[in-house]
Amino acid sequence: MVATPPTIIIAHAAFHQPAHYINFTAALDEVGLTEYRIPQLPSSSLAPPAKEAFAQDVAVLRKTIRSCLTSGRDVLLLAHSYGGIPLSDALADIPQSTERDHAKVLGVVFVAAIVPEEGESLAKAMKTGVAEWVRTEGSVCKVDDPASVLFNTLGDEAALTEAVEHIRPQALSSFTAPAKTASWRYYPCAYVKCKKDSSTSTIDQEHMIEKLQRRCEWTPTVAELESDHCPFISMPEELAGLVVKLVEDAE
Repeated sequence: MVATPPTIIIAHAAFHQPAHYINFTAALDEVGLTEYRIPQLPSSSLAPPAKEAFAQDVAVLRKTIRSCLTSGRDVLLLAHSYGGIPLSDALADIPQSTERDHAKVLGVVFVAAIVPEEGESLAKAMKTGVAEWVRTEGSVCKVDDPASVLFNTLGDEAALTEAVEHIRPQALSSFTAPAKTASWRYYPCAYVKCKKDSSTSTIDQEHMIEKLQRRCEWTPTVAELESDHCPFISMPEELAGLVVKLVEDAE
């Protein structure tokens, strides 16, 4: 591990909140990545904003990235599922490095995540279309049976119950707002494909990998986990091991 490890910033998934990533941050601590940020995205909450939710998500992520860079620490970004879309726009006007200590974004790790092209919303980016398990109620979306579609490999009943309890409504507007940029293409990227994901299909994940391979200025790294949609809960140690290797390679 490098003397001064980077700060890990996680752009969390739709319907999720920072509490879903506690097991993973504990695993990061174990591998020496002790600085991390998981900003709560406004689009996912008990009362998400009806309008401009996506723009608010972008603003929160941009502020977090800038704050970490100006502290002088490098940053590694993890995008989980929907988080890949606002993260791409948040990166759009982030400098490649800062004047103070030359802090920089080391790269982007997509975990079963959406890799947006310019002008693509979540609905347009998915090759298989809108998920049948997403239910719309007015200006919000909810998950039908999250245990089966999001946490289907999580065998610990107590952990499963807690994960389901932490699920939040998602602003419908966040799913229809298009990304303005594909700024991920200017950074080293990696994709973690979750092979037992019942939420984002293998077809969709391979479609995202193909985008990285076609447009990223670096050859992307691709890894696989025998995981459901949220390896942050079901396989935190394995995912942390992949992340620390990516950090070492980036250095």
